[in-house]
Amino acid sequence: MSTLNILGASTRAAAMSAVAAGYEVWCADKFGDTDLQAIATVERCENYPDDLPFLLSDAPRAPWIYTGALENYPNLLAQLPTKAHPLWGNSAEVVKLARDPAVWLPLLKTANITVPSWAVDADEAPHDGTWLVKPRRSASGAGITRWDVQQAATGTRDPATVFWQEYIPGEPCSAVFVAAGRRAVLLGSTRQLIGEPWCWGQPVTPTATTSFAYCGSIGPWHWPDAITEQWQTIGDVLARELNLVGLFGVDAQLTSNKRIVPVEINPRYTASVEVLERASLLGTFGTRARALRAITLHAAACSEGKLPERVIPVPNAAMSGKTVLYAPPSDRPWRFPTAAAHWAAVMNLQPGPPSVADLPAADSLHHPSQPILTVLADGGDEEEIRGKLTDLASEFYELLESD
Repeated sequence: MSTLNILGASTRAAAMSAVAAGYEVWCADKFGDTDLQAIATVERCENYPDDLPFLLSDAPRAPWIYTGALENYPNLLAQLPTKAHPLWGNSAEVVKLARDPAVWLPLLKTANITVPSWAVDADEAPHDGTWLVKPRRSASGAGITRWDVQQAATGTRDPATVFWQEYIPGEPCSAVFVAAGRRAVLLGSTRQLIGEPWCWGQPVTPTATTSFAYCGSIGPWHWPDAITEQWQTIGDVLARELNLVGLFGVDAQLTSNKRIVPVEINPRYTASVEVLERASLLGTFGTRARALRAITLHAAACSEGKLPERVIPVPNAAMSGKTVLYAPPSDRPWRFPTAAAHWAAVMNLQPGPPSVADLPAADSLHHPSQPILTVLADGGDEEEIRGKLTDLASEFYELLESD
């Protein structure tokens, strides 16, 4: 069995993908969740991400991939050893280009793809709430806020740390591609759940922590051919112009006139890959069709420059979803209750794939608004899945309140 090393803030989803693809997995991540430890060898990175080069140097001699949000640290990526540990993914140089709005937004605009307006100077951005101020180093939407009069008076203006981007009204969505040889193949797309109040267990006042926070994905989202063609064009332009390799994601807004407007590039394994793989497994059960194995495609693209000729779409009746549950706002840290750990274990005893993931150890310490765990569900349509996810969230937060 081949080994794959995985690095990132949270590696559990990618590790499960790799195990399903037949790899023995070694991980270095920030949390060391209990369900990750059940399937992989885990080194917890206490001083994240600075200690990752040291941890990887002691890892098995095998390729490595990274997950979010290591794209925020291209200089660190460049320090990670590659002689005994070849990188399967985008280099630091490519990451810098893919994360710089002054690079990728003009590339797409030149290709006649609708993109938001952007600015690297606060004076160029209207401060009436129609634009956003976004951190250059961001994870899961944290720190993004509207650029209004109050922000313009008190907010950060340093173009080294933030940039400004027009807010595009619409439905949040994302797509996953695999790239090689300056070409891309669309693997699927999902609806994104952004800033959902029920993911904090109680009504929350919108803040830079919650307003644009990534709360989960539901998919696959089956598009008319015209929208699928838009996605494919976006993927092709980015793969060709940035020389992306392996898995990458694009976050976007679907506007009322059915235009896909990209708002962010994630040049690595993304959170929605898990949803697409899970739905694919559900849709191909009992058939001869092959389920999506994203890590297998990633490995072929990175090590051999090979792309699949096509990806068989998941049947319309097969959908999955995931939701990240966050620690409720509080004036002090709190500990993960034993009752919640027991609840998660019981939920995962039921037939089928797990319903609860990214499980912290019982009695572990958590800070307000920190992600705690993930709940997952399957169903025939988005409404059914959303209902299951909100029910699981309610059960979990009730346990927290009763502790």
